[in-house]
Amino acid sequence: MAYCAQASGNKAVAKELFKTLVDAGHDEARIYSNYYRLLAEENDPNAMKILEMGRAKYPDNSEILFAEINEYIKAEKYDLLEQKLKEAIAKEPDNPSIYSALGNVYMNLQSAELEKGDKAKAEIYYEQSKKYYNDALAIDPNLFDAIYSLGSIYFNQAVEIVKKMNNLGLSKEDQKKYNEMGKEVDVLFDKALPYFQKAEKLNPNDTNTLIALREIFARRSDFEKSNEFKKRLEKVQSGGTNDKPYFNQ
Repeated sequence: MAYCAQASGNKAVAKELFKTLVDAGHDEARIYSNYYRLLAEENDPNAMKILEMGRAKYPDNSEILFAEINEYIKAEKYDLLEQKLKEAIAKEPDNPSIYSALGNVYMNLQSAELEKGDKAKAEIYYEQSKKYYNDALAIDPNLFDAIYSLGSIYFNQAVEIVKKMNNLGLSKEDQKKYNEMGKEVDVLFDKALPYFQKAEKLNPNDTNTLIALREIFARRSDFEKSNEFKKRLEKVQSGGTNDKPYFNQ
């Protein structure tokens, strides 16, 4: 009855029935994961408590583990996510999305360490991020999230350097630094480009991919391609769609 009520959209009845089952200690892991989802949708503070109860009772249940992972993703608790995703990989070693999600965790941890000024720790997380994205692609070479994310690693590094370049002065020393940093940006954009090209083939309507391609080609002074991606981006932003990917032509 609880599952039927949930499937039919009668959330109030489903919650009451799931609560009755939990209180009675009914022996079924899905009760906890489904009850948790209903509570989480309403931002009920008891949602995490139900999830923790289910995890304690069924420590090896994948459905509860993935519900827990989604909770930590939503809360941006990256330190806890790292542990949970490694547990998930142990349970489903052939699931590329888990490796990609762990790559995202390390990317966010890298950003946090850079903000703190700890470049050494940020570099460790950077390498871990690349590793897990590549692990995901070893299983599914066309996994969009991993392909896009690998491109964004290099692209975001380039953007940070450009920000520093824009703060330099007009002295000879600053201009020398500007030129050296510009070469670094070009190298990073060159590394990012193949990933964004493949991402665009897979999804020609992803706005972040289109923005990246527009900027990379502008940097290369290839204004024909840059303007093409500007048009494609504007089309998507105005509610339209690109029927075919550019890089499949």
